[in-house]
Amino acid sequence: MSPDTPNNAPNSATTSPKPGEAPALTEAAFLQRESARATAAIQQTFKALVGDASAVIDPRTHAREHPFISLGVALAGGFIAASALVPSKKQQVMNELVKLQKSLMPDAAGIPASATKQSSFMSTLLGQAANLAKPILMAALTTPGVSSVQTDEAVSTSNGHMEDPVDVGPHS
Repeated sequence: MSPDTPNNAPNSATTSPKPGEAPALTEAAFLQRESARATAAIQQTFKALVGDASAVIDPRTHAREHPFISLGVALAGGFIAASALVPSKKQQVMNELVKLQKSLMPDAAGIPASATKQSSFMSTLLGQAANLAKPILMAALTTPGVSSVQTDEAVSTSNGHMEDPVDVGPHS
């Protein structure tokens, strides 16, 4: 048998593509089509991810679903912010003391200018005595209810008040 006999011929001719099938693509066209499909899928996935993330981040969604948990988180956040921003009572007092010290001793080191220069023994002794007397004098001047010098001539009345020493006389 020769190879050109009808028995060796193909049984059918080439078929045409079916109506729903696309014609065979070249490799470049196929790669371009797949690249476009991949880009579209990535964009769709990214949009879905952004939508999900905004739903997770949005506090209104959580407040609607879990109102008491949202309230607790807001209270805790407010407390933490207030404790970080507002100084404590102790710190406020310390700040006031620092301001007072700076106003009394204006130099930056907190040491009075008179203490840095050399002075004699007597001037140092008198300065220390004056510093010791300052609080005593301030307490005496600012304490309420302390009257002026009381004399022996002042006579007390039955209600505990002192009478005016000028009007002292025999009681009838």
